Amino acid sequence: MTNEDKLDKLESQMRKAGMLDEEIKSYRFYSPVLYRKCIDRCVPPPKIFYWRMRAVYSLYGNMKDSKTKDPLFNGNA
Repeated sequence: MTNEDKLDKLESQMRKAGMLDEEIKSYRFYSPVLYRKCIDRCVPPPKIFYWRMRAVYSLYGNMKDSKTKDPLFNGNA
């Protein structure tokens, strides 16, 4: 999760510097280092994190590694 206030502040500064919204979107996608440096991130609280992890296990839990043919989620993983 990101700090939305800092994200808004960074993007408004980018706009003041003359960047267009499309440029900001592409900058965020192709140059994420600036965002990682300027915006603190945190692990969401358990009530949110649980559902996100459950979605990952639901989508990928039965998949197998293409090289080893072992399950992606096993005792070692």
